[in-house]
Amino acid sequence: MAGVRQARAEETRQRVVATARRLFAEQGYFETGTTEIVEAAGVGTRGALYHHFDNKQAVFEDIEVDLRAKFGNTVTGNTWLERLEQALAGFLDASLQSEVRRVLLIDGPAVLGWDVWREIEARYGLGSPSTCR
Repeated sequence: MAGVRQARAEETRQRVVATARRLFAEQGYFETGTTEIVEAAGVGTRGALYHHFDNKQAVFEDIEVDLRAKFGNTVTGNTWLERLEQALAGFLDASLQSEVRRVLLIDGPAVLGWDVWREIEARYGLGSPSTCR
């Protein structure tokens, strides 16, 4: 029974994150309310949303995790310059995606604050362990 509950909770979490990512990319953090996310995700109540997330930072980090998984393996150069060029090319390609541009680069710093934004970027971004060897 616990396994079923856990699977259902993870499914709900993924649906909420996917919905919030889409809405944030389309409308921005500030124009997207929690009620709108709940209704679009079909999860019932805002309580379900708050059960899975403390704040909008979860969506930001979810996008970062996806980017690291997608582009982290493409940084394979033998020298620091090759790795830097590959990482920057990946970042520029990713910046063409609306959710990356809007959520990570435009709204993220304003919503999270500079210190939190930098801490997350240090964990997942260009200087993270996945891109440095």
